[in-house]
Amino acid sequence: MISSENLIKLVSDYATIFKKNAYVKDGVIIFRERINFHPTYLKSVDYRDRIVIHSEVGDFPARLFEVKAPNMSPDEFGYLKANYKQNTLPVYSDYYATISRAWADGNWSVNYVKDEQADSLQSYLTYKVKHFDSIENYFKNLITHLASIDPNAVVAVKVDDMATVTDAEGTVIIDETKLPEPQPVFYRCDQVIYRMMGKEYMILTDEHSPVEYGGGTKNIGLVMEFYDDTHIYRITQIGKLLDWQFEITVIFTHNYGKVPVTELKGIPQLVQQTILWISPFLYACDNLDLALTNKQMLQVSKTTTCFPYRIMIGSTCTFEETYGDMNEVIKCQDGWLNYPNQTRIKCKGCHGSGLEDRVSQFGMMLLSPEDWSSTGEGALAGKAMSYVSPETSALQFVSDGIDKDIDSARKILHLQSSNSNVKGSENLTATGMSLDEKTQYSFNKPISDRLFAAFEYTINTMGFFRYGTKYDLIKPEIVYPSTFDFKTESEYLEQIAKAQRDGMPPAMIQQLYLRFFQTHYFYEKRTNEVFRLVMAADRLMVMSKADILNGLNKGTVKKEEAVLHDSAVFLIDQILLEDEAFFEKDLKDQIIELTLRAKTLSDSIKSSNETTQSQLKKDLLGG
Repeated sequence: MISSENLIKLVSDYATIFKKNAYVKDGVIIFRERINFHPTYLKSVDYRDRIVIHSEVGDFPARLFEVKAPNMSPDEFGYLKANYKQNTLPVYSDYYATISRAWADGNWSVNYVKDEQADSLQSYLTYKVKHFDSIENYFKNLITHLASIDPNAVVAVKVDDMATVTDAEGTVIIDETKLPEPQPVFYRCDQVIYRMMGKEYMILTDEHSPVEYGGGTKNIGLVMEFYDDTHIYRITQIGKLLDWQFEITVIFTHNYGKVPVTELKGIPQLVQQTILWISPFLYACDNLDLALTNKQMLQVSKTTTCFPYRIMIGSTCTFEETYGDMNEVIKCQDGWLNYPNQTRIKCKGCHGSGLEDRVSQFGMMLLSPEDWSSTGEGALAGKAMSYVSPETSALQFVSDGIDKDIDSARKILHLQSSNSNVKGSENLTATGMSLDEKTQYSFNKPISDRLFAAFEYTINTMGFFRYGTKYDLIKPEIVYPSTFDFKTESEYLEQIAKAQRDGMPPAMIQQLYLRFFQTHYFYEKRTNEVFRLVMAADRLMVMSKADILNGLNKGTVKKEEAVLHDSAVFLIDQILLEDEAFFEKDLKDQIIELTLRAKTLSDSIKSSNETTQSQLKKDLLGG
């Protein structure tokens, strides 16, 4: 808990910083130079900005190209900017899709206790988070992305709107009968201007306060928030703008004992004994910078050098005009018009080239009869026009380098390579092309753990803000993701087939089936239910067709078991047509009903076969 004296001093110190480094432009406070508010501030902003170039559709990264090609002319730079394309966005898209697998259904959970207040907590966290409805959606759809680009950002929990009532004396007071409504709020790393890790934070918000400036009142003052383990303060600029005076008020007393702010975190780096968080994606940015800049340069080069040039014979310019009172004829001489008064200008006809254009507006080249002679200029009549294609090997070299840089970036992030033309790839099997799962797990698990740690901290903070010390009795259990499957569907099926061919134990094959369905289909509720039942009822699932047939011949496999194995989904569909609430039953009852259906179908098939055989015998014997 910060003392009032220390908070006042802290605000005063920052007011001095603002006064020295700020001015007003177009109604907005601008800082004259980048201020390193704390030891890791500027680095955290720089690192975020490097990632944003490749992760978000945005403005032209002028600084990146200025460093890459400092000698470009303004026209060249303008052309580059006008034709800018973010070719590295797909890498981030794949990275985001990969780390988002942590949120797959069935891979994590929030387990609420059975209690009236717990039900209220679950309802609040599911439906009352602004803009996102649930705290799950807030983290899944917003924070997962923002943590990837800005790990030094924070998520705070605050209570803006407290329910109030008017007492008998007409004073507005907090309504103690209404529960607070805490909300998560994301703050960028550039907004975190004071940071005592895990204890105190001061945030420069995007809000503005009314202050006196330019002979009137303008809404341009700074508004900050301060968080510690007992209070949330609002720090508002008041009075004259240039006096840099601030008013401090308490907006919420929580007495949590913990600061209601969680850092999103990443890979730690020590800067002046202070931790700077590094996003794993940053390590790929050097390669992505090269791929991005070289791609844009390549496009410029293609436009200027890659297309054929037209080369053609030119005729001597015949432009002439009359000059002066004597109507003196002035003719083009090697592209110039020379006047008697010593004036010399470029020819108005050929613009200084000394040659006439022989191509009409319809693309036809005109030749005079003498052009077909065998001497002089006419000797080239047979090649009056030709095209020259430039050498493109250098462009191909650059293009190959771009592919390699993108491929290297993907390897750093443990993503499937996008380059299918890698030497030797034609000999790779689906299994051989699979990623190193252990390495991928080691890469993704820490990312997932950090994300869910922030998720859990935010839930617990919101719960305490809402219920106080009673929250300890209804605190939910957060189960973190524990599996990350990266195989494609074809790779899984190949692995299952190979396990069957190699005679692997049924339990191991069953686990492969389970992981396959969990990875690719467990987000579908009905598919999940069907597979759960089939896994429990079909003991032949892990056996190959040859093994099943052999078992039927030996009598170790019953016919109804083979029928269930071959027709389980069909039988379940038939059951659902008669009983829509089938999957609401206990799993044991589901297995019994499915097994009975298989036996009934097996008996009917057997009866039908016997009838057919009996009729065939009668037909053959004539009886």
